Amino acid sequence: MSGLFKKIACGLMLVFSVSVWAAQAPDQIVRTVVDETFALLKADQAAIKTDSNKLAEIVQKIIIPHTDVQETAKRVLAKHWRDLTPEQHKAFTKEFEKLLIRTYAVSFRSYDKQVVTILETRANPNNPKMVEVRTMIKEPGKSDLPVNYRFLQEADGTWKVYDINVENVSLVSSF
Repeated sequence: MSGLFKKIACGLMLVFSVSVWAAQAPDQIVRTVVDETFALLKADQAAIKTDSNKLAEIVQKIIIPHTDVQETAKRVLAKHWRDLTPEQHKAFTKEFEKLLIRTYAVSFRSYDKQVVTILETRANPNNPKMVEVRTMIKEPGKSDLPVNYRFLQEADGTWKVYDINVENVSLVSSF
């Protein structure tokens, strides 16, 4: 299962590392983030190899602000979320964020010339504030990897990812 988590985290890192997030549609966000993330990984290869905290810092600074961590945490706990107090929600979300940071940071180590193709954006017919961006990650010498990003539009109009589906396995359900 750790290989699956690496794939999920790799997909997540591609989506979340852009500061112009709010001004773009979800598919544009994916394209911009992919380009900027790959550039960052190439530029910081030496620092990433020598500083074990560098990857976690990158994730905390770039990825986490563009993730709806609370929504993801809520979906992970499912029906149990409503049994918790607001203080427990906050504590669980904080610990879940730490887990996401560690998971994503590990995935940065596996960057190796991936190419991401955006296939389509699908609106949720039952909720216009939810969309899914379907992509395909291609890596030399490996099978193509389908990765679908589920976005939720926030009250301020920004789009944030709350789930990722890699090879038909949801990040939320895998946790």
